[in-house]
Amino acid sequence: MIYVHVILTHTHTQTLPLSLSLSLAVCRIDENPNEAKIWVTSSGKDNALFSWDVWRRLPLHEACRRQPPPVVIYALLSAYPASTRIESNFGELPLHAAVRCGACAEVVNCLLASYPGAVLERDNSGCTPMDILNGTGRIMDHDAVIAALNRTTNFLTNEETMFSWKMEQLELKHKQNMEEQGTKYETLIDKKNQQIKELKRLLQQEKKATSNLASKVIQTETLAQQKMVSEKRYMIMLEKMEGEMLDLNAANSVRTTKIVELEETIESDRKTIVELMEVIGTLRSELTSICMEEEHNLVKAEANLKAMFETQYVFLKETEKRKEMMRDRLLTLGISLSGCMSEEEEEEEGEEEESEDEEQSEVIPVPPPDEPSDDEVARVALASAMQAVESLIQQEKEEVFVDDVPEVE
Repeated sequence: MIYVHVILTHTHTQTLPLSLSLSLAVCRIDENPNEAKIWVTSSGKDNALFSWDVWRRLPLHEACRRQPPPVVIYALLSAYPASTRIESNFGELPLHAAVRCGACAEVVNCLLASYPGAVLERDNSGCTPMDILNGTGRIMDHDAVIAALNRTTNFLTNEETMFSWKMEQLELKHKQNMEEQGTKYETLIDKKNQQIKELKRLLQQEKKATSNLASKVIQTETLAQQKMVSEKRYMIMLEKMEGEMLDLNAANSVRTTKIVELEETIESDRKTIVELMEVIGTLRSELTSICMEEEHNLVKAEANLKAMFETQYVFLKETEKRKEMMRDRLLTLGISLSGCMSEEEEEEEGEEEESEDEEQSEVIPVPPPDEPSDDEVARVALASAMQAVESLIQQEKEEVFVDDVPEVE
């Protein structure tokens, strides 16, 4: 890759034809405009005796030193327009190099058009482009270059004079405006001072009012704190009351459920009581009927016993009569009964005598002292009937309780 400064160096040493080197330089600048910003340097190793061998320039500086055609300058300026304002290590602008090395008038005009102020700039030696041109003698387009430099210097001097005159006029106007503004500001400051005094007076009043308000605020804050404390207490009490209310509601719900259950049990008990009362009524009626039947049966039994005792007594009397008759007959016949009687007969006679004694004792029926009366019999029967009724009621209650118990799945 051949850079622009290399192409320009080869042009100066005539290693390349002029037309070829210039066309190559323009094409290179068009293709790579950033190369116009690359600094060309020399370390001075070839000839270290001279300090002029150590330099640092841009491609535009280097081109102006080579008496280039305007095409190359146009290309470099289009690639890097600010290069006309940049100095080399010797303090030279491109215009200094072009005038020192005898560039044509068109190149000088091009550089002046890009940066007119360069005509008044000085290098490290203190020379302007006009000083350099006067010291070098006549060069190519000498008169045209002098005319361009003089025209530019005259234009700049005129511009400077016009600028200085305008600046003087502006300074005068500025002073007048400052004086007017000063008077205005003084009047405004007086007004503002009066306003400040009034504001200070109002501020003192406001301070007093604010102090009073501050005391009132402090009092209100203390009251508010007291109210906050009381509100906190009330909130705690309300929370407790709410908890108690919840507990009471829960207890009431439980009680209502229990009351409902008790009402249901009471209803069921009422039904069972009604049923039991009906059963008791039926049992009483049956008991009375049974008592009446028993009394009737007892009367019949007593009559039957009396009749049986009477018949038995009559039968025994007849048997005694017959025995006496038999004894009389045996006696008449001369048969002794004592020798003929066996032991069995004696036993039979003893038994008959005992039976006779019993019959005699039973002939007059005397009720035993322990025999209960009719009232006692009725009471005993009623007590047994009540026990039977209570047992039936207990059985029905147990059956109802078994029916109410829920089945466990």
